[in-house]
Amino acid sequence: MQLIIDGKCALLKKGTSFDFIAENRSFSSADSYTLSISLPLAGCPENIAIFGHLNRMDISARQVKLDAAIIDRAIHRYGVITVVESSETEIKCQFLEGRSAQNFDDTLDEIYINELNLGAYPMDSLPNDPSTQWMGLRYGQEAVALPWVNNSSGNIQNEVVYANNAYTYHADCKGLSYQPYLIVIAKRICDAIGYEYDFADWERKDDLRYLLICNTLPWTWEVPQFARALPHWNVAEFFEKLEPLLGGEFDIDHKAKKIKFASISSILSNTKPIRLEKVVDGFTVNVTTADESNYIESANRRYKDCNHNMWKFYSCPWFIKENADSKIVYDTLDALIAENATYARLRSYGRGMPGLQNILYAKDVDTHFVIRCVRTEYVETNSLGDVYDRIHILQPIMSLATKLSMKTPTTTLNWILCRPGLTKRTPKKVIAYSSKSQVTPRT
Repeated sequence: MQLIIDGKCALLKKGTSFDFIAENRSFSSADSYTLSISLPLAGCPENIAIFGHLNRMDISARQVKLDAAIIDRAIHRYGVITVVESSETEIKCQFLEGRSAQNFDDTLDEIYINELNLGAYPMDSLPNDPSTQWMGLRYGQEAVALPWVNNSSGNIQNEVVYANNAYTYHADCKGLSYQPYLIVIAKRICDAIGYEYDFADWERKDDLRYLLICNTLPWTWEVPQFARALPHWNVAEFFEKLEPLLGGEFDIDHKAKKIKFASISSILSNTKPIRLEKVVDGFTVNVTTADESNYIESANRRYKDCNHNMWKFYSCPWFIKENADSKIVYDTLDALIAENATYARLRSYGRGMPGLQNILYAKDVDTHFVIRCVRTEYVETNSLGDVYDRIHILQPIMSLATKLSMKTPTTTLNWILCRPGLTKRTPKKVIAYSSKSQVTPRT
């Protein structure tokens, strides 16, 4: 067996053996590595030529990383050697391959993405046409100003109104805050730390290329810097957390200062099958399945829900599915509003809610609604009991949960949110999202 370090053949003690552990990075986020390997130093010019008198140097052992290879007959492994411990007589080191070496390296551990200069969005006055801020990446925009909901207050930011076949900003909207594309921020992080990047595999997939960072701060806060809205993650942590989301791996080569993304499907397509020709033994195992998986393409993803009361209306696919039989379909939103105008103010006895459980669907805006009671007003008390008026609005549902397929561009999608004043007397539409790019809604 040969251990080649920094292009030089290291001298191993007679009878040296060590544990070599091989892992699958798609499951454990690590590649092959060894446990401690002891190399003689005293009276060994071969190893001194590699390491020098490391124990005398004012340097952290963790900073020593040398290119290395383990060669033993048909086995060839390439990676780095890191020093675990050093003394006058010997060096204890560890061999790390691929992702294991990347995990060991702490070069980027103290660089935090929310402290980098990643640019800022303009604090200009409102444009006349809101749709010019929705053009998107394919039209050269690296950030968009889509309407969004403040999860603390439930208020709509960047709010627009649709009237007379045109979009305008709502009177309450005084300025815009922007959502940058995830891939744009990833590239700017690489630029900020002085690393090259190769995200070609990421950019080939439209469903990944057009992902937005929606952790946006209100315009009134006057914090336009994109980094200020990012979590306090170091650079290595940022790319590590993206891997389950993107279904791929980031290789960080600190020596070449380059970061490359590869999807699992691309990695597997380039992996040649291994043929076992000399099977010397066999065994039987029991295979079990679990709800959770560590495999990067099928690992469970967890998302934080909005904590304001309106979220149950914005995202409720289960409700639409379970009440499909009660859905009433209208050709237009105007027809839907006219048909249900009587529910704007509904008089009844007691505080019990009337049975307004039907789902209403308007084809022309591709939106589901329910009739929601927003308040009750006491009217009088008569011989039959207390009389109340219930004030209702048409509440769009599932407005922030439609999935988009960018593969078959055919139609423009509008997502609609309701303001409390949406009744027959104020039949205006308030748009929470409108994609100028042509996309196809997929349920």
